[in-house]
Amino acid sequence: MSRRDFTINAIALDQNFAIHDPFHGLQDIQIKLIRAVGIPHLRFEEDALRILRAIRFVSQLGFQIEALTYQAMIDKKNLIIKLSIERIHDEWFKLLGGSDWITALKIVQTGQFLSFIPTLDKMVNRFINALDVVRVQWDENTIQDEKSRFLFLLFLAEITEEEWHAFLIYFRFSNDIRKRWLTFCKIFNDLREQTEFEKILLYAEPNLIEEALMICDKLLIPRDRLCEWKSYFTKLPIYKREQLAINGDVVIALSARKKGVWVANILEIS
Repeated sequence: MSRRDFTINAIALDQNFAIHDPFHGLQDIQIKLIRAVGIPHLRFEEDALRILRAIRFVSQLGFQIEALTYQAMIDKKNLIIKLSIERIHDEWFKLLGGSDWITALKIVQTGQFLSFIPTLDKMVNRFINALDVVRVQWDENTIQDEKSRFLFLLFLAEITEEEWHAFLIYFRFSNDIRKRWLTFCKIFNDLREQTEFEKILLYAEPNLIEEALMICDKLLIPRDRLCEWKSYFTKLPIYKREQLAINGDVVIALSARKKGVWVANILEIS
């Protein structure tokens, strides 16, 4: 157990149901403290993901990080960049899913633990800096899942579509998710800039429009702008491709061509 990450995870039960707690993890659980096992610097050298995991435990458990453990996290944070992006991705969303996620993001900002990922760094900094203003406008308990919280950070960060697209690729999102979240970025930028919006967006992914508008209801969006979007949205004659008056069979019959991916492309454009 001397190689475990934190004392709260270094507790065992033997075949006689006797508890073995050589690093006083039960005591740390009682006082809600995240403390590295043994020498903190060595634990983080063994696996730098433990640095992000400690912050994630703050979010999920509401615990605090012990001073020597935190200092070792600062000293060894340069090792995080050597981790696979998939592991960072997983820890990031687990962090956002915790009940004390805002405290965790403050730690991320203060320690600059993700500063090597500029887009994430911008999202965290803009959110924390705007927190006092934003909290007047929304109740953090109304945005309860990690996806909505992530999109909330996206809106506040004012990220360009090009920057967002590059980040989604870097952060190993699937093609489907990249497509969906690029639409969110376009919607947010349109609502924020208050320019003539692209009405085609309303037809591209109506379910995303509805979800985006629900998030925007909790943000600093001018009411008249949001009402304009909602008005257009509620007047849509259809909300998904399945509601079209034609289907693939009709398109093929009218074109006299063989089946192929072109059919789906036609319906998508329609």
